[in-house]
Amino acid sequence: MDEVFFKELDMLQSCISRMAESSFRIKGWAIAVFVAVLGLLPSRFDPRFVAIAGSLIVLMFWIMDASYLQQERLYRLKYQWVIKNRQKSESFVFDLNCGNPNTWDIEDGQEKYKYFKSAMLSWSESLTYCPMIAFYLIWALFLIGKF
Repeated sequence: MDEVFFKELDMLQSCISRMAESSFRIKGWAIAVFVAVLGLLPSRFDPRFVAIAGSLIVLMFWIMDASYLQQERLYRLKYQWVIKNRQKSESFVFDLNCGNPNTWDIEDGQEKYKYFKSAMLSWSESLTYCPMIAFYLIWALFLIGKF
């Protein structure tokens, strides 16, 4: 039982690490694209178009990153559930499907794990993506002459 238990925890930890790594890489790509769009495209295209397209690209990265953060949180919740309940039951051993966290008996703030918007509006996501979108929009307003 101990070997199976620790192997299952190891598998869940690798899923958590993979989600965190993917989130980190998406943030890196978002920042790289943000800088590239600002540095290269305004000289060839209408800057207002660049600001709108850049904002949409950042929004797409934000949505992808939030989905990885949501999955990471669900795997962390599953990890806690396995630690708490695996000794009681051996059903669904090595089940890496996070499924519906409402079926688990973890009381530790399940609401923050359920909704995609909680991941998208988390401080780590907001502090990364909101300034980029705000910069594009303020830049577009400057170009239109509203400021």
